[in-house]
Amino acid sequence: MEIHLNMTFPRIPCELLTLDVMDVSGEQQTGVEHGVNKVRLSHYSEGSNIIDTTALQLHPEDRGTHLDPDYCGNCFGAPAPASAKKPGCCNTCDEVREAYASNSWAFGRGEGVEQCEREGYGERLDAQRREGCRIEGVVRVNKVVGNFHIAPGRSFSNGNMHVHDLHNYFETP
Repeated sequence: MEIHLNMTFPRIPCELLTLDVMDVSGEQQTGVEHGVNKVRLSHYSEGSNIIDTTALQLHPEDRGTHLDPDYCGNCFGAPAPASAKKPGCCNTCDEVREAYASNSWAFGRGEGVEQCEREGYGERLDAQRREGCRIEGVVRVNKVVGNFHIAPGRSFSNGNMHVHDLHNYFETP
């Protein structure tokens, strides 16, 4: 079954929003990206004009492709995520963020995290702080009881609870 989305969040930047889909069969699709666009919008006082539209993909371009093949980035105390390109390593900011989320740790702006500083994660958050976002596109789901939600912060499971790291949402420079 397809769910068509077109929702505007005038005061939440696209960098912070995630889309999660869950159904009664236990299938949980966190951070859904396939078939969904995030449209960056200027501040509502400036008319919420379109800044950029990004068609998100399940496998976005790897920000760590330029690294030395022998490089193995630190996960800063968290176990490397199963989805890491290089097993046992966190070579990108997203991999460090995922490692933190799987441990139910808040992440923040990535200060002191080499991968995030190299990729400019904190600067991206700052640049988008006063922007809004529109989520549009199609999400395919199983035809069973379930739910989807759009929320700020990276999502993770903690026991039987589904939670989001809201640290960056509440932190303002």
